[in-house]
Amino acid sequence: LGAMVLSGLLLAFHFFCHTPVRMLVSRFLPTGRIRPITAAVLCSLIGVVAWGGAFQIIWNAISFNNDAVAEDLSALADMVAAQVPLCGFVLELGMSILSRKPEWRVFPMPDTLARNLRLFPFWFASALIVRGILRYVDTQSGLSLLPIQLLDGLYTLAVSPLLFAIPRQLRLSAQQDDPATNSAEIAPLLRTLVTTIAIVCWGAVLTGYIPLGYTIISWVSVMAITMTGLLLVALLATALGSSVFPSSAPVGAHLVRLGLPARLVDQASVVIPGLLSVFLLIVAFSVATAGAEFDPSQVGRRILSIFKGQSATEGSFNLSLDAVLLCAGLPILGHYAIRIVRNWFRLHFFPTTRLDIGAQASILNILTYSAWIIIGLCMASALGVTVKSMTWVVSALSVGIGFGLQSIVQNFVSGIILMAERPVSIGDVVDIAGAHGEVARISVRSTNIKLADGSTMIVPNSQFITSAVRNATRAEKPGVFTIPLQVPFTSDLHKAMNVITSTLAACENVEAQPVPTASITSVTDGSAILTGTARARVGMDTAAVRSQALFALWQAFQDNQIPITVTSTLAAPQK
Repeated sequence: LGAMVLSGLLLAFHFFCHTPVRMLVSRFLPTGRIRPITAAVLCSLIGVVAWGGAFQIIWNAISFNNDAVAEDLSALADMVAAQVPLCGFVLELGMSILSRKPEWRVFPMPDTLARNLRLFPFWFASALIVRGILRYVDTQSGLSLLPIQLLDGLYTLAVSPLLFAIPRQLRLSAQQDDPATNSAEIAPLLRTLVTTIAIVCWGAVLTGYIPLGYTIISWVSVMAITMTGLLLVALLATALGSSVFPSSAPVGAHLVRLGLPARLVDQASVVIPGLLSVFLLIVAFSVATAGAEFDPSQVGRRILSIFKGQSATEGSFNLSLDAVLLCAGLPILGHYAIRIVRNWFRLHFFPTTRLDIGAQASILNILTYSAWIIIGLCMASALGVTVKSMTWVVSALSVGIGFGLQSIVQNFVSGIILMAERPVSIGDVVDIAGAHGEVARISVRSTNIKLADGSTMIVPNSQFITSAVRNATRAEKPGVFTIPLQVPFTSDLHKAMNVITSTLAACENVEAQPVPTASITSVTDGSAILTGTARARVGMDTAAVRSQALFALWQAFQDNQIPITVTSTLAAPQK
């Protein structure tokens, strides 16, 4: 009696749990589809636990110290017990999807359709109980083949017409309520599908292929329950990702306040539901290929075999799902790990050294490329790629390099030499291929040179190794510039040199140390060439500072009445 009371309380809790669950969901979740989906998932879990627990309590009470319970009866109870939780799940799906309150229906549908389909879950749950009994009859009863096939055939003939219920009601609802509703488009497809399945099952029974018809109808029943449950979970994950976890939603905003980037939170709210949906598809495939019997252990083995794949022999590739996922995850984790290490070097280690910016860039580039090579080797190892299995790839690459990849490989090797030997560094002013500019970036394939007009010239690294390159920065410190002025011998050269040094020192964008200097560099055609040397302030464009200084010198020479002989060609500016 106590077991019956406890079982009744569990079942009553299931049937009356909808109101408190919906109140709880309404309190903590935002308005939208997430509320009915979450309520349906929670009530489904309660239904599975309540029905399964109630049956186990009653059966344990019956079999406790009861010698009349034979082994066959225990086997029958075990097979029925495997179907009872599914019955609770089906009944709860019917109450959630076909709810009397339209706002709590998982899928929008007309009231007429929901009302007409309300008995369908009860018939389906009853068919599941009968199916559990038939499993015992087929495997444990000891009956002859004729009565077993007769019972299976009757079950198939009785359950097949249930398939017509949903498309028929969709068609009737579309005609009565809203002819333009989407169900009118879905009904013909479902009706054709279920009609074909029912005809095949009936034909199999009537022609003597009863096991075929029974297997088909059992498989369809299991897949209907599986796909509906997985669809609910996928809808819940998508709804949570779109309304709860984005950076603008309550939970996402809290994660942002804890320090996570808003962009990362938004990406995770999209990627994680997508990955979960892919996993649910794998589960559905495992259930579909596990046979008509819904055996969780067999489904689990199928999922494990999909992830592990077949045992790879020596020298063969391992294309299992876990290897593919590992190869997909390694670059993502490697990207963030490399970025963290680079930031540590840039913010913490390099400030404690005397390395210039070129050396720092070379170290970071070599570190980055080495890390990516290691990641690539790890991915190849996960796929079972060995040196022996890559022999044909190496041979193909050798032929490709010999014919069409020579320049690419040459530039790659040249880039490694540039970063190792550092004949040019970032910030150096170079002349190459008739262009004059500052090295802005060095990669393994090419080098970016910033020209005076603001444009960028991309130079293959091989040109820095195989052609002549003038590095102006190697000759003098960065930022140093010179201004040559041609003055007649009749002028006061001492006064002119003093004007040059004082004017350069007075320019606001010229460094005070080292002190600007002036010297006679050459004598030609009755004139002396005076050259002023100064250094631009750090961070300033050397060419712009030289232009300002040249104008200041011209103005100072005019004020001091010192003549200047203009030549046809002036020396090119240097940085």
